[in-house]
Amino acid sequence: MRPRLFLIVAVFIVAAFVAAVPRAAVLDKSGLENSLRVVAPEKGLDRLEVREAHGGEVFAVIGHNGGRPLPAERSIVVSIDAGRDCPVLSSYVPQGLVGRYWTDPEWNDSLTKVSEETQYAIWKESSGKYGVMIPLVGGGMRAVMEGDKDSVLLVSQSFHEGFGPEAVPLFAIGYGDDPYELTRSVYTFAMTTMRETDPEGVIGRLRWEKEYPDIFKYIGWCSWNSHYRAISGKALYEHARGFKEAGFPMGFILIDDGWQEVSRPTNLPWVSGNLYMTGLGTDDKKFPNGLSPVVSKLKDEYNIKYVGVWHTFQGYWDGIARDSKLGREYKDALMPVNKKAAVPDPRSNAGQKFWNDWYSRLAGEGVDFVKVDNQSTYPSLVGDKLPISHAMAGAQRNLQAAAKKYFNSRVINCMEMNIDVVYQWETTNIARTSIDYVPIFYHNPRTHVTKNVMNSLWMSNLAYPDYDMWKTHDQNADYHSVARAISGGPVYITDNAGEERYELLWPLVLQDGKIIQVDEPALPVEKTMLEDPMRSGKPLLAFAPVNKGGVIAAWNVDSFERKVSASLAPSDVKGMEGDKFAVFDYFDNRLFVVERGDEFPVELGRWDVKLFTFVPIEEGFAAIGLADKYISSATVLDVDLKPGRALVELPEAGRFVAYMEKKPEAVKAGGQKVPASKWSFNNGMIEVSFTENPGKKNFALEIKW
Repeated sequence: MRPRLFLIVAVFIVAAFVAAVPRAAVLDKSGLENSLRVVAPEKGLDRLEVREAHGGEVFAVIGHNGGRPLPAERSIVVSIDAGRDCPVLSSYVPQGLVGRYWTDPEWNDSLTKVSEETQYAIWKESSGKYGVMIPLVGGGMRAVMEGDKDSVLLVSQSFHEGFGPEAVPLFAIGYGDDPYELTRSVYTFAMTTMRETDPEGVIGRLRWEKEYPDIFKYIGWCSWNSHYRAISGKALYEHARGFKEAGFPMGFILIDDGWQEVSRPTNLPWVSGNLYMTGLGTDDKKFPNGLSPVVSKLKDEYNIKYVGVWHTFQGYWDGIARDSKLGREYKDALMPVNKKAAVPDPRSNAGQKFWNDWYSRLAGEGVDFVKVDNQSTYPSLVGDKLPISHAMAGAQRNLQAAAKKYFNSRVINCMEMNIDVVYQWETTNIARTSIDYVPIFYHNPRTHVTKNVMNSLWMSNLAYPDYDMWKTHDQNADYHSVARAISGGPVYITDNAGEERYELLWPLVLQDGKIIQVDEPALPVEKTMLEDPMRSGKPLLAFAPVNKGGVIAAWNVDSFERKVSASLAPSDVKGMEGDKFAVFDYFDNRLFVVERGDEFPVELGRWDVKLFTFVPIEEGFAAIGLADKYISSATVLDVDLKPGRALVELPEAGRFVAYMEKKPEAVKAGGQKVPASKWSFNNGMIEVSFTENPGKKNFALEIKW
């Protein structure tokens, strides 16, 4: 071969090899700066600023526009070359009829393939490092991601024609070995960057910077799927009476859509057009005397601890009727958005007067909390009036100030997963993580649980995830009950009166109705999270930490209803320390021991769900807890280990299970010896069954060996 021809062939071979090798991650500031390109505006930006977090490998990018006017949509577009030829999990907002409020998980083999309106993406490089990228808001703008032929586009827009932003936070990106710590680090630096760049336009705080609302430590019931808009005091009494007669400690009742004073009352559940709020009161046919007597009866006669009401971010679906008495009375506190409607004014604290007056009235009638729906449609109402991040920050600031004053920030945020909204929760700390529970859809248990678990990977950085209500008498309701148990957020049902399956509720709560919670919201297990569990042949797996151990839930969510299988190990519960673990299989009621590096197989049939509790073995002992509860190890308040003795504190009596290397000699409960007929020991598992609580706040169990 001639030398020149050989050189040409060699060049082609090298080029082909380079093209076939996945591109490396951008791991430093200069590499990131070199990978960025301004696509719009056509005349460019003054500059792209890259900020680096302390310690490196996490960055935020801010665009400096200099105040020049820009189009309402696709105002600033920046491309970045990252995350190619590697598995990607992303969350995007579908743009269909019912999808624009929620994100769906999506799996791809390149960031260049992510959908429009993507709000979070995580991928794994060939080096083994993870990458995370999220769009940001601020400076009047909001950004989203979308795949392009050879890159990823960050698209920022204000929805306000001619608006000229100055500094615009565009996106944050980071690399690391731990996907959970990395995601947390990226959101932490992103929030700091947005607030520093635009203190008035970004007001949100991260989940761990806010309190968990006390009300949602108790189980609840919501009226929606049971009654839709056909709700009334009589219907509420029927449910509350049923809970009391069944001896079930229902903690709260949420009165959903249908109670308000509106322009066109309807009991049809899916009608949402031309519906305006016309007063601060109630529908006079359903609640003729207002809420106060209903709330009082629910609390005083039926022992319901708390009562809440639903409303939308605009007051009602299409806002507040301008030509109503309410619209005229609050004219100075409202901003008109069209000829018929107005919204509480976000341009200043004038809008706060509306929320203060309404929430003051509700609190005076005994209402304890609110669910605020329909938050993500706000751009369609105010986009031509104000730049979106300024409008959303102002609107959220006004509502949250009133909610903090009258309800101690006890708010469920809903229809709110759009990027405009999620960075603006300054004090509220509960947020829905999926589209509505829809019992009429056969595969709803599969899709609903999958979306909630996957969306929690990013949403749990901003608020505690709310998996929505569900019916215990729906098909495969155990999918939902286990999911709520590990969610880390609120738990509430929407059962028809008299159809409740309490056997699915008691495992969630203690005798006082308090939820038995995990320590942190559940997240998808690392080794399977980059694969679509509805198609991979593997189960959906989620873990959550509990005390020194943790739990793993497994669901068969396969779209084709095939059997699925996987292997689990203690290392799948991130952050759990120890070398040897007792593992309790809730549904099979079996206990076994695994070493830290051991794996054990899990197989699930068409509609199977499984739940495993992991507890580190210390001095030959591991307290599983009250084994009839899903999160059994959370019922272990304290363990005092001494040679030959374990003293375990529990919140109440029940069926206690523990692992023991040695055979027990005696058991005491509440200081009294437990007869041998009430406890057993077999293959390392001691089981103690007792039903009489000695009346102390905590229940003491002593085991000697």
